[in-house]
This record gives sequence, structure tokens and C-alpha cells, in this order.
Amino acid sequence: MTAPRTLPIRVDPIPGEALDSWLAALAYRLHVPLGELLPAIGLPNPRLESSFSGLTAEIRRERTVQLRPNEITALAIATGQDPAVIESTILIRYDGRALSINPTTHQVRKHRVWGRHSGSRYCPACLAETSGRWQLAWRLG
Repeated sequence: MTAPRTLPIRVDPIPGEALDSWLAALAYRLHVPLGELLPAIGLPNPRLESSFSGLTAEIRRERTVQLRPNEITALAIATGQDPAVIESTILIRYDGRALSINPTTHQVRKHRVWGRHSGSRYCPACLAETSGRWQLAWRLG
């Protein structure tokens, strides 16, 4: 994959926002499908790659849980965001405290440290306050 270019339009993640929500907002602002945006910002497109090689563990990996260092760097270049801001949009910072992440699969382990082991919770009023932008903490249960 070639190095991404800086996007001409910027959309900052709101404080506490989850990565997938931010990327969806960015795609919406750019008027492109998310699947077309992903390769442009240095992330693999699961649909495109699965059509050629089948879904692999690499492709199924949940981006909201953890990104690789090269993915954070590519995303920072493409979006103009500080890598620390990007890292604040993924669940890895809660590993061992609010949830447990499998270091091999990069998925949340099914046993719970506390809260729910899958899904998200939110209140409609809170979602309205963020203009539909999904908070990372809502994934903690």
C-alpha cells in the first residue's frame, strides 16, 4: 500500500469519539463511501480485500479495538491529526482496566473485566448532543 496523501478536507474527531464514528463522519463530509475512503487513508478495505482473498483474521480485526503503528501513522498523515488523538479513538487504552483484548486477534475477549463483552449502549439524547457521533465509552457497556 502506498503512503496516503493528506486529505483536502478535515473533520476532527469530537472528544471521546470512537474511530469508526469519526471515519464515517469524514466519509460523509467528503461525499465518498467509507469503503473508498479506507484505502485513501492507509487502512485496508475489508470488502475489497475479501473479494479477492477471503476474509482473513487481519481483515476481520476490529479497528475500533486496536490499530497497528503503521495504520496510526498513515491515518495521521491523511487526516492531519496527531497520532495521540487517533489513539484516543480506539479501545486499546482500556485494556486490562475496563476490558481485556486478545493480543493475537486484537479482539475483545469474551470474559468481562466489568460491563458488557459485546455491543454498545447509549442514550438517544446523548447521541443527539453529539450530532450522531458515537462515543467510544459507549462501547464499554
